[in-house]
Amino acid sequence: MDLEEKERNKCSDVASKFSISPLFMSIILGLALTGLLISDFLCYMSTTCMPSKTSYSIQFVILMSHLVAIGLFLFAFIHATEMKKPVHKTLSIMAGILNLVVFILRTVLELIFSNYQ
Repeated sequence: MDLEEKERNKCSDVASKFSISPLFMSIILGLALTGLLISDFLCYMSTTCMPSKTSYSIQFVILMSHLVAIGLFLFAFIHATEMKKPVHKTLSIMAGILNLVVFILRTVLELIFSNYQ
């Protein structure tokens, strides 16, 4: 093994250690958005909690969070496919499904309660 090959292997080892982080970031962000969605839904359904209409800036931040989570899922899926890691590929697909379902439910919730007040 020459020096160049050792350096290349060292770089690939470092890259493989950090390769799973987009996957976990997508899962964590998806779970956080799920919690926020459940909290908003319970607040809308409760008679004791009168939610104020969500401002456009908060809606924009939530939308961007969904887009970041879906982008991280896509990046994690492509990376897992290229690295031929079936466990990571399955986890990234599950994260993608979670993020897409939460995004669709958030859109439906916002459309249903758009004329709440």
